[in-house]
Amino acid sequence: MEELPDFDIGGGEKLIEMESYDDEDLLGWLFKDDLQNIELVELNIAPENPGLAPQLQPQAPSQNPLAPKPVEVERPTVSGLQKSQKRFKTVTPEELKDLQDSRQAKSTKQNTKWGVKVFQEWCMEALDQVFDFATTETEELNNVLAKFYAEATPKFSEKRGKEMSTAQSKEYHKNSMKNIRAAINRHIHDLDRDIDIVRDKEFRKANETLDGKLKKNLEKGLSRQQNINRL
Repeated sequence: MEELPDFDIGGGEKLIEMESYDDEDLLGWLFKDDLQNIELVELNIAPENPGLAPQLQPQAPSQNPLAPKPVEVERPTVSGLQKSQKRFKTVTPEELKDLQDSRQAKSTKQNTKWGVKVFQEWCMEALDQVFDFATTETEELNNVLAKFYAEATPKFSEKRGKEMSTAQSKEYHKNSMKNIRAAINRHIHDLDRDIDIVRDKEFRKANETLDGKLKKNLEKGLSRQQNINRL
C-alpha cells in the first residue's frame, strides 16, 4: 500500500489531507500491517428509552363534510287504540265465495252454465273427454277453441225448424256463438285463471276462426242478428 502524502505544518506535526481518500485507504494507512486482522462490524444502536420512540398514530377515516346526512323519517304510530269488545264479524270461506258469486246476475250464471255445457258436449263427441279448463295450457286451449268454433252446431228441434229454414236451423246465429264464447270466458275467470279468450293475443287463431265462420254464415244467409230461444 502506498504511503499517504502528508504536509508539514511546523513543530514536527504533519497534517494529512483526508478529503481525497476513501475509508479503506485511511484504514490501511492507520493500521498498515494489521489490516488483515481488522473486521468491520455493523452496529445497530437502539434508543435508550424505547418508550420515547415516536409512535405512528392511526389516522381516522376521512370524512367528507359535504356528504349528505341520513334523514330520519318519523313513522306514523297508532295511539289510543285498545282491543275491546269484538266489532267485526268473521266470515267462512263458503260465505266469502258466495259474496264473490253474487257479483253476477242469476241470468248471467245460467248463460255461463249453458255455454260451458255446449262446449263440453262437443268435447265428449270430438275429443272423447271432458275438457279441463283449470290446467290446460294456453296454446292447447287456443287450438281446441278454434276447432270448436268451426264445428259447433245446435241441436235440431221442431221449434227451430218452424222458426227458420232448414239450413239456418243447423247453425248457431252470430249472437249465440258470441254468447257461448263469453260464457266460456267467464267460466275460466271463475277458476282464477288470468287469461282472456276474447282479448288476449294468444287466442287470435281461435277468434279469427270464429269471425270467419260468422261472416261466411251471414253471407250465405245462415245467420240471423236477432236473438232466438236456445234449445
